[in-house]
Amino acid sequence: MLTTKDKKFLEKIINKLDNSKENDKINNYPLLEKGFTNEDIYSGVEVLLSKKITMSSITKKFEKAFARFVGSRYALMVNSGSSANLLSAFALLNPKKKNRLRPGDLFAIPALCWSTSLWPFVQAGLRPKFLDVDIKTFCLDDQLIKKEKNLKAIVNIHILGNCSNILQIQKFAKKNNLFLVEDTCEALGSKYKSKFLGTFGDFGTYSFYY
Repeated sequence: MLTTKDKKFLEKIINKLDNSKENDKINNYPLLEKGFTNEDIYSGVEVLLSKKITMSSITKKFEKAFARFVGSRYALMVNSGSSANLLSAFALLNPKKKNRLRPGDLFAIPALCWSTSLWPFVQAGLRPKFLDVDIKTFCLDDQLIKKEKNLKAIVNIHILGNCSNILQIQKFAKKNNLFLVEDTCEALGSKYKSKFLGTFGDFGTYSFYY
């Protein structure tokens, strides 16, 4: 653990390298300003000094706390939301699952998406079916899903904190025995009817990027 003296030393370095005042002088519109507090930085330094920089006690503690926060039974930390999607994709094809998906199976995904939402499922061998979005939310149009046949899964993306008609999508998925993956990387903390997004489907992926 860092002592008070250690923290004061680090604080001097942080203040020395802080360029926020320079940024104020120009027309600068960053995605995020000062994402880490000094206490965050101290904690990060402690982890580096412990040399336990992969999966250890802090990660396990975070996973349990995060699962409680969103109201899920389990949470697993990976390095990014992209990798979370990749893990979900290959979990759908897990040979140990009785109802697992097969290479070539069709999945629905909104046409408005990121490569990191789409490509993990393509990489797993699944075939995408692009569907238009609801102009009011920019999320997957649930009415279009109902017209589709031969789907095996739905990758639902919550765009910019917005929510799709997730209850209707969930209902359709259950009725037709489809897997439902919620890409919630841009909607961490958003709720629908007092329930956190990402907890309606079989998998929910999140991200702390900005």
